[in-house]
Amino acid sequence: MGRLDGQCGGRGVNRQPAFYGEFLVDVLLGKARSASYHPGGAPANSAASAAGSGARPLLISSVGADGLGKWLLSCAEAEGIDTRAISVVENAATSIAFGYPDRGTNEKFEFIRDADLQITDEQVLALDPAEIGVLVYGSLSLVGESPMTSSLKIIKDQVRSSGGLIMCDVNYRESLWESEAQFAGLLRPEVARADIVKANVVEAELIVGSVEPPARLAALLSDLGPRLVVVTAGSAGLVAYAGNTSVDLKVTRQLSGNGLVGTGDALVGVLASAVSREGLTSVIATTERLTAVLREGMLKAEAGASAQGADWRHVAEL
Repeated sequence: MGRLDGQCGGRGVNRQPAFYGEFLVDVLLGKARSASYHPGGAPANSAASAAGSGARPLLISSVGADGLGKWLLSCAEAEGIDTRAISVVENAATSIAFGYPDRGTNEKFEFIRDADLQITDEQVLALDPAEIGVLVYGSLSLVGESPMTSSLKIIKDQVRSSGGLIMCDVNYRESLWESEAQFAGLLRPEVARADIVKANVVEAELIVGSVEPPARLAALLSDLGPRLVVVTAGSAGLVAYAGNTSVDLKVTRQLSGNGLVGTGDALVGVLASAVSREGLTSVIATTERLTAVLREGMLKAEAGASAQGADWRHVAEL
């Protein structure tokens, strides 16, 4: 049985994009022992981007019953994110990521994870999957044993059964994995089962097992099963592959330095918003339409690259 796209009888069109996974505080460490604090986590950053594109994104996550959790919720609400699927966990601390964005495209992150791992089966079973057009998740929801690995499987199965789509935003974080082989072995079947995959060049190379040009990486990932693959290549732009439709976009200005954190998340938010609104078949029907959607995402990523942290329009006082 082929994958449903949401084009038959309007199923899946004009639904919410949903983003599953970590919602945490990004502590970005700069020079001279400086630090800045931002709402973060790739799913949350992408949800903020989708909200800025006119969607009402659903964020499925967990925060601690503490000051940081309260702050994150206030930021999400101000952004226009649907927060009804964010649980506040007693006796758990809001998760924190320490980032070193001044290391350029190889920025490093270290994590203190607690509350974000506590997304439960009951939490996702309370949702109506028929409202979700695209469910976006990343590899941080697959690491180790936690309640979120079980609840992710449940919500993915439910969304598929309701005619929605699954998008895997790979989002490799080296410090969370025992080895590159462990990461690649777990992500390869995830890519094969997804409808849409977004990866950067390094992530794509790990999954396919070879060093290739971006266009070739996109084609190899597509061979695994996804209908649309987007491979980002930093300052070189991005390539996308969807059967007979392909796109090669160059950046309009250089992405470098402290502004790299969250730029890929902005692209994911725009793409998920468009697919939830129009359906995947419409987005990839022509090179022109796919190019327009990806260009919007790239421009949003470039705009966000001018500031530290992901591009949230409204950040409450911490």
